[in-house]
Amino acid sequence: MVGKSFVAALVCAVALVGAAPLDRSAELVPIPVRPVNLAASAVAHRIVAVGDIHSDVKACVGVLKMAGLIDSKENWIGGTNTFISTGDLVDRGSDTIAVYKLFQKLRPQAAAAGGEIINLLGK
Repeated sequence: MVGKSFVAALVCAVALVGAAPLDRSAELVPIPVRPVNLAASAVAHRIVAVGDIHSDVKACVGVLKMAGLIDSKENWIGGTNTFISTGDLVDRGSDTIAVYKLFQKLRPQAAAAGGEIINLLGK
């Protein structure tokens, strides 16, 4: 299933080999946290690269939204950011045409905003 393999690709495992144990006696100081709008963040240009979409338009839309590149109506809000599909855009799922149509719609919107959508073939 694409969703599971995609989520697995996003999750990073960090091995702390030889790390010193935590000093639990130190006082913890809370750090203020504020929500960040990725599309309007201070980052002038990001490259978001995703592979193995496999015709799963629902997962693809979810990733684009999570990255702050599209809105709830599936329109480009990513500004000057670049989205790269690194391969296997279609081939397994049943939403091949929907995936192609989504990127046909988004490509000119991204270009008009100074962004770019790149779909690479294969791997």
